[in-house]
Amino acid sequence: MFERFTEKARRVVFFGRYEASEAGSRSIEIEHILLGMLREAPGLFVAQDGTPKKTAIEATIRSRLATGPRISASVDLPLSEECKQLVYKAVSEAERWGSRHVDVEHFVAAMLRERGSSAARLLEAAGITAESFVTSMSGAHAAGGLATAEALKEALHQVFKGMEFFWNEQESYGFAGLFTTGGELIDVLGAVWTGQHGIAEAICAFDRLAMEFVAIKMKDDYYQLIGERNALARVRWDVELRESGRKVGGVLSTFVLENAEEGWRILLGHNTRIEG
Repeated sequence: MFERFTEKARRVVFFGRYEASEAGSRSIEIEHILLGMLREAPGLFVAQDGTPKKTAIEATIRSRLATGPRISASVDLPLSEECKQLVYKAVSEAERWGSRHVDVEHFVAAMLRERGSSAARLLEAAGITAESFVTSMSGAHAAGGLATAEALKEALHQVFKGMEFFWNEQESYGFAGLFTTGGELIDVLGAVWTGQHGIAEAICAFDRLAMEFVAIKMKDDYYQLIGERNALARVRWDVELRESGRKVGGVLSTFVLENAEEGWRILLGHNTRIEG
């Protein structure tokens, strides 16, 4: 079933698993999946009046979320029965919309159709209803999937928050999955890495010290939309030693991205070492 999921939808499940382990939960619950959706596709969570609701919804979930001792990432956490049902219903939503791929919006629509569920009530309280969501998504698909410039830039920002997350969690294949199949990355040493499998081996992408020794922190980012399907991004990172947290330098990244069917993907990235 998961082979029909877009990369974005798969990352929702991945982030849901991460949230569950951080909260000390022995299973991936619907709240964890919703946090994953908020992280991966914040532009979907907009009230009927156009107000972004990502921050408010996330704050509400975290205020109610049961927490315990963190569970190691090596422990395999199962989906709860409610989450399994959500997966099946998201597949049904995709078929209802005539899509062969299951994407994040299908998860949201499936969640909203379960009137009376805790997730649906939370979204409805934020001004997001099944009717308004399906109507807005239908309009977006009819217009070729276009969104506002603000929502597009927020989606681009989330790509690089994902990059920061995957690098710092040492998830090299999650990192590489942010690139297109034939994407290219030039690391700080000038080495060129091509394709997702190649980029997964770029352990010195941000510093001559490898991924296991350094972490990154996004300092600022800038985006310029090029037409409706492409974008140029410039991101500055602080590079720190993992053990001590001591800053060892900075990196300026320049990226060219395309808005593919499964979401924004990096076509080309170039990392350059900078001072400060």
